[in-house]
Amino acid sequence: VPVPDYQVEIKGKFVPTILQTNTNTISFGSIKKDASAKINLKKIGLENLSYEAISDKPWLKLGKNSGTIASTDSISLNIDPTSLQAGPFEAKITITPKVLGVLGKPSIVTISGIYDDTITGTIEGHVFTKNETWAGNINLNGDITVPKGFSLIIKPGTIIKIKKLPTPLVINVLGKLVANGESSKIIEFKSNETITTDGDWGGIVSEYDLEVSYALIKNAKVGLNFERVSNSSFGTALPNIHHVFFDNCVFGILDLKSNLESTLKNLSF
Repeated sequence: VPVPDYQVEIKGKFVPTILQTNTNTISFGSIKKDASAKINLKKIGLENLSYEAISDKPWLKLGKNSGTIASTDSISLNIDPTSLQAGPFEAKITITPKVLGVLGKPSIVTISGIYDDTITGTIEGHVFTKNETWAGNINLNGDITVPKGFSLIIKPGTIIKIKKLPTPLVINVLGKLVANGESSKIIEFKSNETITTDGDWGGIVSEYDLEVSYALIKNAKVGLNFERVSNSSFGTALPNIHHVFFDNCVFGILDLKSNLESTLKNLSF
């Protein structure tokens, strides 16, 4: 004999499996070299979860770009300042989850800070691969080459003590040198020897862009040498040299072969 059907109502709420990060911002503050951090990941839910991670800046390196989370996981990150410009920086890491073959809502973590590229202390001889800024007390131990397209900025008050070598050390500027001190914070280029002579180091040789002011250049064979600067290499700029004291140099300034009309003022020899 048929009897009435019984109806059973099933209730509930489906909570999809999601990916959770421990932060959405990482601020490094001010950094002077490479810096590292870690993003912690957590799976909320029951289904299997995988993910892919990508950085939008080449200087922000990830320890891994994908993974599968049973419960928790982490991604290490590293800031490589080799190609990073000085000043504020910001990058974003996008972490996209996948559950049962379906892409979920991406998590975005913002990385920020300020890169202070000022160099101080001991500097060995090298060829620039990016712009450099020098400050404080510098011990210079080898030849420096600033290729075209790069610049060396020396901050007011910087004291550069230069090592005496068998072949006198040279600061060779094919790009740009800006060494502008202040009346109360002059820049000093001088020998590191206790007993100095004229010619302990070679001097500054510029073939392109040169600004030097409120500076002392001492013990050099040729303090400032821009004889090879020409209108074709220099464009419309001229060497900007003023308020410089040349002390115990064989030559203060060598400009004999340059076809530029140089403007020099407030110099002492």
